[in-house]
Amino acid sequence: MEYTEAGKFLKKKRKSEGFNTQKRFIQALLEKDPDINCSESYMSLIESGAKSPSVHLLDIMAIVLNMSPQEKGELLLIYKRVPNDLEFAVRNNLKETLKETNVDILKKKYENDKNKQNFNNLIRSLVLEEKSEEALNLLKTAPNFSSSFIDLQDRTAKMAAITGNYDFATQAFNLALENCSDEFINTKADILMNIGICHFNKGLQIQGEHPVDSLELLFQSKNYLEMSLNLWPDFIYCLDEYARCMYHIADTLQYFYKNKISIKLESKHTHLFQFFNKIIKNERVNSGNSFILETIEKYFKIALENYKQLLSHSEKGDLPEKALKEAVYFHAYSYCKLKMFTEALLFINTILILDQNWLTYFLKSGYALLRYENENDSQLLDESIKNLSIAIEYEPETVKSLIKSEKNRELKTLWELKGNELNQLMEEEKDNV
Repeated sequence: MEYTEAGKFLKKKRKSEGFNTQKRFIQALLEKDPDINCSESYMSLIESGAKSPSVHLLDIMAIVLNMSPQEKGELLLIYKRVPNDLEFAVRNNLKETLKETNVDILKKKYENDKNKQNFNNLIRSLVLEEKSEEALNLLKTAPNFSSSFIDLQDRTAKMAAITGNYDFATQAFNLALENCSDEFINTKADILMNIGICHFNKGLQIQGEHPVDSLELLFQSKNYLEMSLNLWPDFIYCLDEYARCMYHIADTLQYFYKNKISIKLESKHTHLFQFFNKIIKNERVNSGNSFILETIEKYFKIALENYKQLLSHSEKGDLPEKALKEAVYFHAYSYCKLKMFTEALLFINTILILDQNWLTYFLKSGYALLRYENENDSQLLDESIKNLSIAIEYEPETVKSLIKSEKNRELKTLWELKGNELNQLMEEEKDNV
């Protein structure tokens, strides 16, 4: 149908503003203007994309649904109805789409000055923006900055890492590191960071099936990232990876603690042996030990401080938009993990004002659940379910998959206490009004 996307947007917007039924929504429209002519059947046709609202009806809908000028302008463009009083807002919105991204800026920097640092920054940004093919093509076609063994190994390692061959990439990076002189501080810091990233990504890959091996890799990543930052404290790409790493270590330790899982160490877990060296007994570590709880809190705090640092200087750095947005989300959720719920709600609601999507509502669902675990208020469970329901409206498959995968992790308590409601939520028809 011609207006399918616009209809989907209006339906999601209606539900996110608390109008669970079309009847309630139409009543609110009539309160604003008793003379409008809109039935439930007509609203269904609009939301299915079969019909378009008049300019006047859309005006009232925009008021009731608290639409931004940009949202309303986009709808008017889609419905081919742009009155003069909104022309400026629409033009502004179109200008936004033409703005240069950080990746665009980095491309210009590299074109103007093809040095190794600009090259590395551009490659890393392309990877963070999930433009792996473009990054690989640049690695293959860009001229070498020198014929040195270090540069050749570094480039080979980066290509292997982008394609997911982390073991080979780690070996290649280590060879480059062994031959890198201490005077090349930035090059050495970059190599150390990339070794840390390889361990981190490999750790996340095996987290579900081998959580202890995953934790070992995360601790290895932590060590390499710290070595990189010791050489280059303001290395923004490394600060970003270090914040993510510390958050995931704390989150994994919390998983063991919540599920009362004992961590059985083997000889290959050298970093975990070092970590637990004060409390190891008979090669088994009780994850319920207070040492674990103290470490979880400590590492979440380190993650939070690094995210603060990233966001405080975001305008000075080269991080692409996707990585910065991720930092915003993890910054807000770190407050939840630390039970700083007043601060968490402030930041989460700020995100909701600026960017309503499935992730913002998934984030708010997690906030409500963590508060329930702290305060035992059953209304918070209902709030968590409600926000998951809204998230599903935006991205059904993505959110349902996350709800399943987090059954024994982030959403464990919700599954235990509201399993029937979650199952019902998973089975509801997408177009149910």
